[in-house]
Amino acid sequence: MSGLEPREKPRAKRGAPRSGKPTLRTIAEMTGLAITTISRALNNAPELSAETRERVQKIAAEIGYVPDRTALRLKTGRTHVVSLILDPHDEIINFSSSLVAGITAAFRGTPYHLVITPGFRGTSPLDPIQYVLSNKMADGVIFWVAEEQGRLLGVMGIQDKGEVALVRHAYVVPTVQRKGVGTKLLHHVTGLANKPILIGTWADAAWAIGFYRRNGFTVVSNSHKEALLRRYWSIPARQIETSVVLADGRWMEAQQ
Repeated sequence: MSGLEPREKPRAKRGAPRSGKPTLRTIAEMTGLAITTISRALNNAPELSAETRERVQKIAAEIGYVPDRTALRLKTGRTHVVSLILDPHDEIINFSSSLVAGITAAFRGTPYHLVITPGFRGTSPLDPIQYVLSNKMADGVIFWVAEEQGRLLGVMGIQDKGEVALVRHAYVVPTVQRKGVGTKLLHHVTGLANKPILIGTWADAAWAIGFYRRNGFTVVSNSHKEALLRRYWSIPARQIETSVVLADGRWMEAQQ
């Protein structure tokens, strides 16, 4: 029977990565930890020790692990993609570079990444938005840009989350701040939603909180804040502690 006996497959040794694209299982085999623990460590789960998170993240970086976005999308139903829609005919070199750098910096350490989608003059401004959403290329954040004589002044996004909408990633060029650009953008994006609107920002951003308050928003209680941030945002526990949520009149009335 020589040559016909089943051969035993070689077992992967702990600490030695498999060949091919690294996966969560690869890291699990190298560390001896469960796959669920690996996933939680890569997402900075606060219930895990800092030592475990750092160990897993270090190994992931060393072997070049990159999350499988297709699998992540199938599991969570989310793409973690933000699509920034810009007109390529505008003079946007200086503005777009600072805007993209700012958004990219804000996404650092999160599962989100930025994709720029062109919007062309002579066509409906909704065309690129419908293209992004119908092809499920992003999670539904729509950005609107303020401009004057071809010069871009500011940008603001709105994201449909079902029963509420979120105002996201507001930015106004420093040289035109306090000149009504942010107010016009806010009135425009909030006018697109026929549902309660929520806004999240840093607790220390007194200027931003004051701006939203002057435009009819109210800071919600801490108990409501934590529940809302966990339900509609994907942010770490530490950021929840240092953030506030503001709500419009429709949301406040619904709580009475």
